[in-house]
Parts: sequence; structure tokens; C-alpha cells
Amino acid sequence: MAAQQWDPAVDPVLCDPFRAPDRHWALDEQGRARSDTAPLAGRRAPLRITVPHDAKAAPQLSLALADRAVNKPVMDIREAVGAWRADGYQGVTATTRRLLQHWADDEAMRLRPFFAQREAVETFIWLREAATRRTPERRELEAAARAHNDGIVRFCAKMATGTGKTAVMAMVICWQTLNAAHSRRTRNVMHTDRFVVFAPGHTVRRRLAVLAPSAAGNVYDEMGLVPADLRRRLNWARVRVVNYQAFTQRDLIDDANARKLLGRGRGEDIESWPAAVRRVLGDLIEAGARRPAGGSPGRGAGAGPGICVINDEAHHCYIPKVRQKSDSVQRAEDARASVWFNAVRALRDMGALGQVDAESGQAHPVLDFSATPLWIDTASQSEPEQFEWVSSDFGLMDAIESGLVKVPRVPIDDDTARDETAWRRLYHHTSPKSLKGYLDSPENTGLPAELGGAVTAMVNDWRRKLEAWQPHANLAEAAASDAALDPADEAAGTAEQAGRQAGRGTDVSIPRVQPTPPVLIFVVNTIGNARALFDFVAGYEDADGWLQPGAFEELSNVDPQGRWHDNPRTLVVHSKIGEDDAVPDELKRLLLRRAGVESGKDAEAAVREMLASVGRDGEPGADVRCVISVAMLTEGWDARTVTNIVGFRAFGTQLLCEQVTGRALRRTSYDALRPPDEAGRRLFEAEYADVVGIPFEFMPAVDSPTEPPQPPKPRTRVHTVAGRRGVRVSWPQVEQYLRVAPQGRFTLRPERVRPWSPPAGGVATMAALEGVAGEESLISALDPAGRRRRAELHLARELTQRVTDRESGTPAAADEGAGGHNRRPGDGSGGSG
Repeated sequence: MAAQQWDPAVDPVLCDPFRAPDRHWALDEQGRARSDTAPLAGRRAPLRITVPHDAKAAPQLSLALADRAVNKPVMDIREAVGAWRADGYQGVTATTRRLLQHWADDEAMRLRPFFAQREAVETFIWLREAATRRTPERRELEAAARAHNDGIVRFCAKMATGTGKTAVMAMVICWQTLNAAHSRRTRNVMHTDRFVVFAPGHTVRRRLAVLAPSAAGNVYDEMGLVPADLRRRLNWARVRVVNYQAFTQRDLIDDANARKLLGRGRGEDIESWPAAVRRVLGDLIEAGARRPAGGSPGRGAGAGPGICVINDEAHHCYIPKVRQKSDSVQRAEDARASVWFNAVRALRDMGALGQVDAESGQAHPVLDFSATPLWIDTASQSEPEQFEWVSSDFGLMDAIESGLVKVPRVPIDDDTARDETAWRRLYHHTSPKSLKGYLDSPENTGLPAELGGAVTAMVNDWRRKLEAWQPHANLAEAAASDAALDPADEAAGTAEQAGRQAGRGTDVSIPRVQPTPPVLIFVVNTIGNARALFDFVAGYEDADGWLQPGAFEELSNVDPQGRWHDNPRTLVVHSKIGEDDAVPDELKRLLLRRAGVESGKDAEAAVREMLASVGRDGEPGADVRCVISVAMLTEGWDARTVTNIVGFRAFGTQLLCEQVTGRALRRTSYDALRPPDEAGRRLFEAEYADVVGIPFEFMPAVDSPTEPPQPPKPRTRVHTVAGRRGVRVSWPQVEQYLRVAPQGRFTLRPERVRPWSPPAGGVATMAALEGVAGEESLISALDPAGRRRRAELHLARELTQRVTDRESGTPAAADEGAGGHNRRPGDGSGGSG
């Protein structure tokens, strides 16, 4: 009974997502959770994972325990941060402590952060505020980072895909900006209000737009990341999200005739890296040297001169190695990494990362985020090396055991006589590997046998999930039939209905209350194979101009009567989208029939828009059921409704396996929390993603649940409807209730006032200590909270104002007199009364 009670194949989730993991599954020699033993107590140790050298001995890239080693630096930092957390976050500023306590308060937060998110930001804060350069864990981590990054200090948070990296970046911005706003030091080299967030591409950059505090739907307001009384000052943050490609060096002489006249060849006059950085970030860099005059009181007064650099998908930023042999893919990866890293290095060399010295590197460490912080190496037999500057590790196994991501299920057995499961390395076992030539042959009516079997099996599995979700998928039609348009909207509704009948999309005013359909992804190796697979799945126009439906009716863009569906059900995307003929003609023709799509360029933009909104109700990608991709989906794509992935390419590295599988790992629903168990844990219900063609596994597939997953709970999209302003209902949004103490009543008794003469130059209350080397120290005679000083200041202000009003009738002293009111509001330092 015990083995049945603790079966990871039936119930893999062990830990409360809002607490530190307190138990974990034991793994067998293939890296799969064991079902013959109870979970082990305590948290899983952070591990370095390597791929076996002998491909024949381990043809499926199993994660053998013999090739794992505990990551001791991460383990030591984890223990130190845990002790610091339990001790109440000692050694940090009052603002930092308030934020840390706010993030841990589930009643104060609109969306409570997961433990994975809190641990990542807490580690960054501990390294910068609580630990000193004499702390062994910080000293060793900084030394390792400098050794691999030309002297630049980098800290990396390893977080599995789907655990919420964007929210952690926002928490970092809150921590830095609010400390800069509240700092009383004139030389605050630790905090800043300027940020550069590097992204690897358009998809990630778009996702990170919510980091701007003023953006609609920003993550700060969605989650309630700051107390209400601090929210205004968060707007002082200057956040710039940029693609690393923007820093590519340009030719200073673009005109060919000018180069000929000057006798210069192409590429001989290239801008320097600092020049490229100034071209992109010049205004942000200059803002550190000057502060806006006449702005909000105290704005920027406590911010340091540096910029905080945040790298998303940071495994693309590294110094390329000198290689004896590399393929075109590796050379392209190294070229991208070189551009990214040189931009960061130029910022350091320009002093934009704060003061530079031989011992400390720079005032502001570069903060990295990645699910796979490994040096990219496309050689199939080489070991993936993990970055040496990883500071926290919440990997995929931690995320699975906490229920934060779907459990990837992969084939582990089949009905063939082969030694290995055929559908794990689908590309390797399929022949021929060129689909276009095979499908063009009249004697072939389907895909090659091995690929065709796997695709059919996955589509059948996807159909079962669609049927499970289908009862919720037609509620919009019922809502539309029952909804009555008022007279002001009738004309608009008639026009929209006519446009819909003409193939111009769905009535956006109809409230959709059902979840979007599950999504099937194909990841293939070449654009040619992607185009051929798209024609096979989605349908095509033959040489005679007739529309031919795809092989699977539910995924076809052509209906059985030979007409285009109103909205595409299947998309094809690849890294060259935006170039000529990037969107297949069939998809382009379908999109050209939609309202607002009038050209090929519009069609490409429409594909991007639909891809970015797959799985989001009421948006252009809501009806997409299948995506065929070459390289566009490796990172940054955050659809939550992906349930199946088919890989048809070679997967030689652990990095690529986890990246591609990660596209399916984001949970569909965060509502499925079970009641608390005997230990008070609230666990998520497990969700699954079925994967073939990718040799990657973390959990067993044997005896996994065979019933389809439950669909997400129906949700109602609330939005405005044109023409109904007259019936609008509004009410105030109350952000906070404040209890205000009554003004004090004072009576002056001159006979009890003692004369006092201020000493020349004032009285010192604090001092900065610094030696010829080492860390600066600040000593102060003031109480840490500054409450007595503030009380004295307010008393002096009140008394001065009352005395001058009554005796001299000159209230100007109340503004600039003995109370020192030329200090900025909120600054407890200043003159005495």
C-alpha cells in the first residue's frame, strides 16, 4: 500500500508552491522518480548535470545519477539565505525589509509570489545588502564571475520555465528604485533607479513590456508588488527593454559612393562598442550625470550613478570560446553572444555599472535569469557546462514537485523490437528526412511511416483533450444568441455580422466565457520541412486553384467543403519571418481575407500577433490549435494551453531539449489548489504535457493517468461595449485607508526655555570610514529608524510656526526656518529644533 500511496506516476506534486520545498522524490539511475519508496525529507540538492560521453551507452540522453554533482556554491548560499530569512532579514535597509515582509504577506498581495520567486530576489538582496565582501559565499561567487566575464560581476538566478522570472525582475526593480528614492546617503552606490533589460528577441521583449511601471497591465499593479503608499515613487524608475541585436556594430560610412570616394571598403569603418551603446542607451546613461530640476521633491537624490543590467535568457550572453572546430549553428550562436556580451562590457568600461576597481568589479552586478544557464555548445558529444556564477537554483525537478509547471511525459517503451524507444528520437528513426520531396511523390499519401505514426498518435491524444474541453468551447455562441444589442449598437452589430460572414473574423464584442482550445506544437529542423508539414496538416491550394483540406479536420485551415475557415487553426513560423516569402502563400491568402490585413507585410504582422496571443481568450490567437515552428518557439513564448509537442529534428544537447520542452510546461490553470493537508501544505493538481521526438525526461510515464486533463475553469471576459456609455456604472477604487493622528496643541512657556547656541559648523551625527583598501563603513549616532529626529523636527516646525504667527506675524519661518525644512520630505536627517 505504501508504494501505491507514494507513486510519482499518479501524483508527482509533493510541495506547497508558496513554501520552501520540504520533500522530494528519489531518482533512479535514469533520472526518473522512483515509485518503490516514499519521498525523501528535505529539499533536493542543487545539481550540476552532464550528458554521458558514450552515446551508445546512453543513446537517449538519460540523466544518470553517476554524472551528477552537488553544486556546492549554490548549496552554501541557499543555506545562508535560509538562515537570514528565518532571522528576520537582518542587515538590510528599512525599505528592503518592508518589501521582503510585504512579499511574504499573502493578505497584502493581490497575487502572492511563489517561493521560487521570493528565493531568487532574496538571494540577490542577501548578496548585495546582508553579505559583505568578507562573506565567503559572496567573495567566492564574485571571484568565479569575474574569472569568466572579463572582470564583470554577474549573479544568475536559475529558474525553470514557467516559474515566473518576469515577476522577479519586477521585484528587483522595486527593491532598487524604492531604496534609491528613500536613501539618506549622498553616495548611494548600491541602489539605482535606471535599468536596462536585455532580451534575445521580439517575443521576449514584448513579454517584458509589463516591467515599465506606467504600462497598462504592468506586473506591479497586477500582483500588488509594493505597498500602496510607495507606489507613486516606483514611477521614478526608468526601465528600458532592448533586444541585444540593437547593439550590433554599424558601418560608419553607409553610402557605397562615399566609401568609393574615400577609398574605404565595407566593414573598414565600424563603430566602437561604446559608440553602439551610446546610440541605443545614450539618454539613460546621461541621466546618471544629471538629475531633473524642479521635479518631485527628492526624486533621484538617493540613486547611484550606475545602471542595473538585467539579462533575460542569459545563457545567450557569454564570451565565446576558442574552438578548433564548429558548425554554422555554433558560429551563429557565438556571434550573437559576442554582440550581447560586448554591449554589457562596454557599459562596464564606460562606468555605467558604477564605480570600477580591481577588487569589486563594479557597484552594480549584472543580474542574469535563465532556466538553462549553460554555455551553448551545439556539438552533440560535448558536456554542457553550467555558468559558475549561479546564485540560486530552482530547477525543473523543484518546479515539478511544487506543481508550478506541467509534467513532461515522454515515451519510455513501445511495441517494436528495437533496443530503444523509436519515438524518443523520432528524427533519427525516420527516413527519408526531407518531407517535401516525399510528400510531392504521387505514390505517397501521407508522412513517412515512423513520423506518420507518431503524428497520428499525438493528434489522437490532442483530440481527446479537445473533446474534454469542448463542452466549454461553444458557450460563446449561446451567449451571442441570448445577447440583445441596444439600439445604439444595432447598426454596428449588423456590420460586424456581415464582416464575419465574409470571412473577416469573430465578433469581438461577444463575451467569450470558454477556455481556448488545447495547442499542439511541431518543432522541425528546416524551413522546407516546416512548409511541407504545414501543407499536410493545414491544407493547401493545388495547381488548379482548388483548396485541399489538411489531413486532420480539426487542425485544417480549409473546411471539408473546400473553403477557408474564418480564422487560421494552424500557423507556421520560423526565424526568417519578416523576409520575402516567409509566410506560406496559403496562410497569406487566408489572412488577406481578414479585416485589417491588406498586404503581405500585414500578414506577417498578423502571424506575429496571433502567435503572441495563442491561448488568450478574446485575442487574435485565441482560435489557434496548432503551431509548426522551426526556431521561433525556443524561448520567450508563454502560451499556457500547450498540451502536446512533436519534435522532428536532432536534439544533441540537454540545453536544447529543455528549451523546446519548456514551451509546453507553463500551467494552464493556477486555480486548482487542493485543501491543506495535515502539515498545512496546499498542493496544486498535476498537469501534464505529452512529448514525442525529444529525448528528454524527468518523471516517469508508466501508469500515468490516461484520462484527459481537466479543462481550465470557465472565465468571463469583462470589457466595454461601444455605444453603451449612457448605462456606465463607476465607483471609486479605494487603495488604502489611513489613520491620521490629530494635530498637536502646544503652549509656549518662555520662562522654561533654556538658551542654546549651535556650535560652529554643526554637530556631526554620522561618518563614513574607509581605508586604503577594502569596504567602506558608515557609523551613525542616530537611532536606526530616525523616529526621534523626525519627532523633534515636527515639534520644532509646529512651535516655530505658532510663535511666528502669533508674535511676529511672519509665517515664512514655518517654511524655511529653524526646522530645516529645505530638506526633502521623508528625510529624517537635517537640522534640529
